Amino acid sequence: PAGPRPGAGRAALPFDDAGTAALIASTVRHWWELEGSGHRPRPERLLVVVEAGSQATSPDTLRRALAEFAAVSGTEVTACHLPPATLRWPTAEHRLSCQVTARWDGLPAAGEHVLIGTVAPLQGHSAPARARALAGLPAPRGAEQWNYILHPGPAAP
Repeated sequence: PAGPRPGAGRAALPFDDAGTAALIASTVRHWWELEGSGHRPRPERLLVVVEAGSQATSPDTLRRALAEFAAVSGTEVTACHLPPATLRWPTAEHRLSCQVTARWDGLPAAGEHVLIGTVAPLQGHSAPARARALAGLPAPRGAEQWNYILHPGPAAP
């Protein structure tokens, strides 16, 4: 039937810390049951890579959810959280590559030195720092909390 449907226009996924962590952990569990655990006879480790979130939220909620998964599955889980807004970094990459194109003036590069000299980082700035600056992102904080290993055993309360 024509016309608006009940619930149309509302997000189906929660975006709070607890809801997002539960969604990620549920997705990992579902994938593990359907596909992941079947790739090896005795899987011992799993790497989970997720974005830290646009508001640089604490990964503690997800850590607890993944610890529960590690305890239930008997699998060591290594979690790596990408810096906040990593998905926006291609914008910075595009801005960097546009500078390369503009300096070529439509002609092929004379050699590797032209390309390297054009995109080389500024003195004292790393490539990730330059990309963050171009994208208007803050420097990551608490990186040591973003990457951790959860060993199988009783889940944390």
